[in-house]
Amino acid sequence: MSFMSLRKELASPVLALAVALVMGSLLACVDTGEVAEIDEAAIQTALDLYAPRLAKAYSIGDLEALRAYSREHGIEDPLVKEILELHTEATVPPLRERIASALTGHAAEKEIAGMEKRIGDLLVESRVIRPTVKSVQVEDVQIWNYANAFVTTLEVWDLRVYAAGTDQVLSEALDQTNRVKYQMKRERQDKWLVLFRELDTTFE
Repeated sequence: MSFMSLRKELASPVLALAVALVMGSLLACVDTGEVAEIDEAAIQTALDLYAPRLAKAYSIGDLEALRAYSREHGIEDPLVKEILELHTEATVPPLRERIASALTGHAAEKEIAGMEKRIGDLLVESRVIRPTVKSVQVEDVQIWNYANAFVTTLEVWDLRVYAAGTDQVLSEALDQTNRVKYQMKRERQDKWLVLFRELDTTFE
C-alpha cells in the first residue's frame, strides 16, 4: 500500500467524523434557538397572567378599601368584582388565604409567603397599595438545567397608595417603569411558576 493510499483511507473516516460533528453542532444550535424562543414565549405568557394577579393580591389586603373604591367609582374592574362577590363582609378570610386565592398556580409557596409579609407590613402602617399593571415585556431569559430560569422584565405600572379602610389617596405614581428580576421554575406541560420577584430599578 502506497503512502498516498494510506493517507486517503485514514482521511476519509476522519473527514466523515469531522463533518458529522460539525453538522451535529449546527443542528444543536438550531434546536437550542427554537427551544429558547418557545420558552421565552411561554414565560411571557406566564408573566402576563401573573402581573394582574399580583396586583389583585396587593389590593385584597384591605377589603374595606376595595368596597369604598367600588362605591365611589363603580365596580368596573372584574378582579375587584370577583373579590367582593367571593368575600362578603361577614366572611372575610385570613390575609394568607386571600393572597393565595390570587396567586396559587402562578407563584410558589415561598413567594406567596413573601407577599403576605409585604402586604401585612403595609397594613400595620395603615396603608394599602392598589397597583394596575399596564405592560410587562420580557427583556432577557437565562435558562439552566432545563427547569429553572432567571428572567428580566421591563414593566409599567400605575401605583396608588391608600389609607387602609378608606378611599383616601396618600400617594400615587402613574406610568412607573420598573426593571424587575424573576426566578422561575418550569412545571408540568411547560408551565412556568414564579419562585421569586424583586424590583431591580425604577426609572423616573
